[in-house]
Amino acid sequence: MSEAEDHTKYDPLRNTARSLVSSWKDVGNDQISFSYFAFGMSRQSYRVTCSAPDIRPHEIVLRSLAKHGMTSSEKEAIAFKAMSDARLGPSLLASNGEWRAEEYIPSRVMKCTEINQEPYRRNLAIKLGLLHGLPCPHPKDNDGYIYRAMNSYLEQCRRANTITDKWTQDQKKMIEETDAVFSTEEQEFVSKIIAPFPLVTSHNDVWVGNILIKNDSSDVVFLDYEVIDYNFAGYDIGKLMLEVLYERDPKKPMYNFLPFDLLPSDDDIRAFIRYYLAARDGSITIDSDDAQIEEAATRIQSASIETLLKEVKIGIMVAGYYSALLGQACAVGLPPSDFDFVKFAHDGGRAYFYIKKQLYHQ
Repeated sequence: MSEAEDHTKYDPLRNTARSLVSSWKDVGNDQISFSYFAFGMSRQSYRVTCSAPDIRPHEIVLRSLAKHGMTSSEKEAIAFKAMSDARLGPSLLASNGEWRAEEYIPSRVMKCTEINQEPYRRNLAIKLGLLHGLPCPHPKDNDGYIYRAMNSYLEQCRRANTITDKWTQDQKKMIEETDAVFSTEEQEFVSKIIAPFPLVTSHNDVWVGNILIKNDSSDVVFLDYEVIDYNFAGYDIGKLMLEVLYERDPKKPMYNFLPFDLLPSDDDIRAFIRYYLAARDGSITIDSDDAQIEEAATRIQSASIETLLKEVKIGIMVAGYYSALLGQACAVGLPPSDFDFVKFAHDGGRAYFYIKKQLYHQ
């Protein structure tokens, strides 16, 4: 593609940006530039810069809105506003039902190696605890996100082996190896094992592409609240712990799946939980200073930490299960893309069975 063609391909999005940001309405195409903000599996996110003088905001994030059965653009807008009002996410500038203009926060996307490093780990724990302590912006009309995902995705997942003209030979092999994840037996096992856990307001999509580290800071910001819903607390924490294994480049679609021995240790998870619980119970607030944070964390009882540790280990397992569901359903339902959903499902299935064996010796 020539430089001219590469420039003009964004013209429809330039029109979108002008329609959403009133101060940009008279800005020319040559003064609006685009770069990938983060590479998502099924959504587009761009950092958009306006070079016209004296225009504010100077930069925005333009993000495509939800287009799948697990949520709606209306529900996502409600969740986004709730998180923005709680100062846990960027501000909403405008939305047209297909695209959202968001506040641009000078930042970078988190690396998987930073999840388990201080001070990022502490700040992740605090922000997630604050999120989980909020009232859910949606009515409780189900038993939680994982049950809803099983109901939405399993039938589609089980169709993968009936499709013969879409997969490469390597993908066919991975689909065969992942097939056991989608059995009724595993569905019943997961349903039974998570049933006792209380539900909290959960992000449900905490991967590094949805976590920013602010410039010149260790502060973190969660993005993309499209599937916020009730879920057990161990799921979001477990998903973060599992994300350590996904070595990603935010400018590229795929990842390297790292060895399981790089998963955080029990002591690593305990350190996370201590700050998380202090934030979830309100002892730490968005405005707490370092001394207040440390004092609040020391008051958390060991028994509470150990109880949640057990739940988080199950959450890591269920995060693998859900990744397999999501990947396989997307592989079946979406056209081929640069992101290999079959591999994503296969890696999720591997993680699920690995953790299941560690926990239940089966």
